[in-house]
Amino acid sequence: MVEIFCDGAVRDDGKYTYGASACAIAVFNKQKPIYSASRLLTCKTSNQAEYEAIILALTTAVAADWFHPIIYTDSKTAYNQITGIWVTKSLNLVPLLYTIKQIQQRRN
Repeated sequence: MVEIFCDGAVRDDGKYTYGASACAIAVFNKQKPIYSASRLLTCKTSNQAEYEAIILALTTAVAADWFHPIIYTDSKTAYNQITGIWVTKSLNLVPLLYTIKQIQQRRN
């Protein structure tokens, strides 16, 4: 069973909603690390960085032919919006959510 842990982060001084950001994933198979990746992002919000981490996890799974990986995120917002529990109202997240849905659709 492949498990992918992902996270996004933004560096700012607390005055701005956007900042230098990055995302990363760590992939485990049967509790053993098998792969990791990270990306530097353009100026993003923390929620955008979390979404980008999930996109990185999904695209990595597709490229590696890992079917039905378990993806973990610490972002309550991303999880609830992607699963449809919450409505995505932020216009800067809608394209990212659409990308995630497109990747998921192609895998089914």
